[in-house]
Amino acid sequence: MSNILNVSLSGLLTAQSRLSLAQSNITNVNKENYHRKVMQQVPEMERRSMHLYTGNLYGLGADATNISRESVQFLEHERRLSQSHLHYSQKSTEYLNEMDGIYSTIGQRLTDSINNFREKMSNVQQYPSDKGLRFSLLQESHVVVDNIVRMSTQVDLLSDKVEDEIDKNVQNLNQLLANVAQINQYLIQNSVQHPDLLDRRDHLVHQLNQFSGIHTHEDPSGAVTVLLGGVKTLVSKTYSATIKVIEGNPRPEQSQLEIQFSHSKVQVENRDLGGSISSLFEYRDKVLLPARDHIDVLATQLAGKINQIQEQGFDLDGQITTPWFSSINPPEAQAQRSFGYDHNEGQAQISSVLINEMPDVYQRALNPNISHVGDVVGAEYNIRVYQPLQLDTANNVASITDSLQLDITNQHTQETIRVMYPPATATFPVNLADLQGKSIFGDQLEDAYQGFHLTFDDLTQLASDDQFMVRPFAGMAANLEVLLEAGDQIAAASGLQYEFTETATAAAVDRQIPKLAMQGIDRSDFLQRKYIQEGYQVKFVYDEGVDPAGGAAAVNHHLRVEVFDEAGAAVLYREGAEGDFPSVDLGITLPTTIDNLAEPHAFSYLGMRFEIDSNTLEAGDTFTYQTDFGRENNLNITEFQSLLNQPAIQHVADDQVRFTFVDFYEAQVTRIGTETAASKLSLASASEFFQFLDAKVSSKIGVNLDEEAADLVRFRQAYQASAQILETASMVIEELIRSMN
Repeated sequence: MSNILNVSLSGLLTAQSRLSLAQSNITNVNKENYHRKVMQQVPEMERRSMHLYTGNLYGLGADATNISRESVQFLEHERRLSQSHLHYSQKSTEYLNEMDGIYSTIGQRLTDSINNFREKMSNVQQYPSDKGLRFSLLQESHVVVDNIVRMSTQVDLLSDKVEDEIDKNVQNLNQLLANVAQINQYLIQNSVQHPDLLDRRDHLVHQLNQFSGIHTHEDPSGAVTVLLGGVKTLVSKTYSATIKVIEGNPRPEQSQLEIQFSHSKVQVENRDLGGSISSLFEYRDKVLLPARDHIDVLATQLAGKINQIQEQGFDLDGQITTPWFSSINPPEAQAQRSFGYDHNEGQAQISSVLINEMPDVYQRALNPNISHVGDVVGAEYNIRVYQPLQLDTANNVASITDSLQLDITNQHTQETIRVMYPPATATFPVNLADLQGKSIFGDQLEDAYQGFHLTFDDLTQLASDDQFMVRPFAGMAANLEVLLEAGDQIAAASGLQYEFTETATAAAVDRQIPKLAMQGIDRSDFLQRKYIQEGYQVKFVYDEGVDPAGGAAAVNHHLRVEVFDEAGAAVLYREGAEGDFPSVDLGITLPTTIDNLAEPHAFSYLGMRFEIDSNTLEAGDTFTYQTDFGRENNLNITEFQSLLNQPAIQHVADDQVRFTFVDFYEAQVTRIGTETAASKLSLASASEFFQFLDAKVSSKIGVNLDEEAADLVRFRQAYQASAQILETASMVIEELIRSMN
């Protein structure tokens, strides 16, 4: 009888447990990351006993010994990978949509303003003396600059937003990792697993995958090891790593991630990341940085080339005028153009990266660092010290075998050249003082490497394998300004047209062509207005060993000035006196050697200030200026118009395609639009695949209402049956007791 009571009681309790479990499963039917719980029901065989008389075995009922979770590890792992890719695609699409919106609004305004600038330039070309048209043109240039600066500002704001979100995601990651470690600790300390706690742990892992792609390994206790990229440990047993956002190398604002685990530190590579954090880094490096470079290139090319044309012409009053836009080498941009790497052993830094502005006929002899803005064809360069400069400390000189050698790589084309400074052709020994503070590419404008010059603050502090990043265009868009204050200052007239004629006897001589540059002009000068009229020609002729007419005797080398009117007749003039002198000597005494003019030589003539450079002169060399200051002269503004209409920008060395300013900008608009569309397609695909895997996993581990309903009916019947047996057994026992009494 006791066996009957035990069987019925155990059946009752077991059915009650199974009913409770089924109800719990139904309650959590749609709960995220809930694994269906199952109960193991076993007979109590170990407590069976043999009847002393019959020899039969009597069972003692059943027992619900263990509650476990349904699990399909492979499918769940695949779902986690898919989930990480889904959140990567979602974040990429979100930010690309934002960038696409900026290019569709501010970007469109920039395109329109450049087109308007070109149209208003055409109006001034037709009516160069119209002050109203000049004012309108100047105002439109302000609109262009405002839109360029606004685009640059928007990119900077997006960069700040991305960095802020990276910081927040990393904080969330660290908290989640700490929570997983806490659950691990509980699981390790308790021999009995808790399915609800495991569900909580899986929910944390699910959240981790949203931020970054991870791998997990579960030990028998239920504790998990969490790995980033499959190799870098984030959680091990009860210990969790701390992820920190550190300054970028070499650019501090281009932050990176570092894993600090116990006493070790490991830098995180982008390829190890996944999820939304990976998309943030990729968006910053592959979308935002190229966009910033693109707008900086546009600002540099526009300002540099417009300034070149502006400075070779004359304003409405016939004056050399102010550059139209700010210099393309503003001091504010230097801090953004070069960075040294953290691993550098040397202490040297790059002190200047100067883009060579377009050569100006009046200025090219004055500053060799100003030339060829169009030659810069790379947004980023890597510079590595192959061999540092070795010094003879006793004599403070450098020998030819100890020249500084640098490997310079265009990061876009991957083209690498080796530069020696001083070059192998130099005469050694060379004084150190003659090397410091100069461009490593040479002092001549044609020596610039791909259009820019580079200077180190201290050449002696460079060490082997020191590396530097150089971004020649950086910072230009943010610092762009219009310098002209009035429309009258627009240099529409060609003013002086320059021409150099080399003497026939010097044609075979290998030499640097000399240059005569105008530094300025004072159109209020009385003698200039009297003797230099429209259409006149001013010739400067170098004579060697000829006494000047009307000048001091024994002057071996001098410049002679001849002035011709529109008809080609000589104008009889000598500064300070009237007279019949067909030519005028300026009394410039030059060195007596053929390699003359060791330094540039400056002089003035009729209110015009000139400087002749330090290259070799040959007898008979002639510098001719054709004068044209007319208010209706539009030859120079025609150059502006040509610049805006013709393909003028070539951005990379291996791409021979040139773009107009509008086309160059719209190519970036098209690229952003294409990437946004591709990202949306990728998001749709990732979402569909994740939903497929999620449904697959849910079908295995999730709650099936039909099954649970069937279990409810089955175990309710079992419960009722056990209750009836127990009730019947109780009645029998009561009757037995009554009969015995």
